[in-house]
Amino acid sequence: FNGFLPIDEKSKFLSKYTKLNLPSPFQFKDFEALKLYLDRTLNRDFLNQNHITKDRESEVSLNSNNDLNNGNNNKLSSYMIDPNIPTMTDSNECYGLNQRIVAAESCWFAARIMNEIKSKICIYLPLESRGICEAYVSNYQLVSSQLRSLIYKSICPQLLKSTWLNTQITDFGGWDSKKLKDTHHDFIDKTVKHCKDVWEYISKEDYFAEASTFVREQFWMELCSAAFETILDSFSKIRKCSYEGRALLTMDIAALQDGLDTIHTCRPPRGKDHIDNYIRGSYYTNMTDLIQWVQENWQSYPYRQIYGLLNLNLASVLNSKPLKDALTILDNLYMDSDDDNMIRYYELFNPAYKKEDGTKQILKTMSQRFMGSQTGYDA
Repeated sequence: FNGFLPIDEKSKFLSKYTKLNLPSPFQFKDFEALKLYLDRTLNRDFLNQNHITKDRESEVSLNSNNDLNNGNNNKLSSYMIDPNIPTMTDSNECYGLNQRIVAAESCWFAARIMNEIKSKICIYLPLESRGICEAYVSNYQLVSSQLRSLIYKSICPQLLKSTWLNTQITDFGGWDSKKLKDTHHDFIDKTVKHCKDVWEYISKEDYFAEASTFVREQFWMELCSAAFETILDSFSKIRKCSYEGRALLTMDIAALQDGLDTIHTCRPPRGKDHIDNYIRGSYYTNMTDLIQWVQENWQSYPYRQIYGLLNLNLASVLNSKPLKDALTILDNLYMDSDDDNMIRYYELFNPAYKKEDGTKQILKTMSQRFMGSQTGYDA
């Protein structure tokens, strides 16, 4: 991690999951194998490696996840990363983007080589060991693929200046204005400019002449995805937004899509259509329609974004009961799932929940009763 993931991104990745940092259920497994692998390697297996001697073992802090979460793994990182690699804080060099790409592609190249020679290696192994070899190569491919994606994804917030963009959206967006504007926000143009600078950088022949087209395309997709995701995540924190403000966000997203397309075709999986769908949900103040939208879309968005939408739509209602009931029904969607992954996903941010508890049936009954009698809320 040292050097290849920004400190704040590394902290988010290694920290414990909460409602505020969990990805959407559909994205939940994106880095699951990598996270499990790193947890095992950094906390248990690393001291068993031959390249760390007994004299050095006492110097390495590997006691628990808390050490990693608190940033106490510097000595470990010093053994894993070449000290000659430059510090990646230079914005003129896109924060060491070239070195990050080399690191990511080298891991992926090693995985492909292992897969190619796997069958030849297995010939010389005892029958009982071949399954272990195949499982190791398969797991290494999965982990290296996720690591590659994580390296690309984690640098994008820096390149986009996402902290600045978040502040512009949450503090200076003017979303509660009753005046319908005829143009998008200035921060959209600046975000497009940041993306253009990065695209021109990775198109330099002196740095990236050997990089495949696929590498450029994958990184561009991650950068565009980060731009849309940052805007959506920031907007989900807004507590007051007029219908004119919602229309302005639609205009912003359209301008962002057009601006990125002028640089290079941009079609991330969670891009313009993804946010447009979220904006449609933000128009629902009728509880029946709102809950139906949540039930149809809850797996596509992180919990915090659905929570933000419910607060935006219902917080202004004098009676707080509709909001409390809607949040209960949202939780119930996770608890009511028969999918083991969804159950584990819910348990990550609600350790007290047990599927066999009677709580599930109580909330399920409440949800059914609520959906069966809407007249009070509609009024």
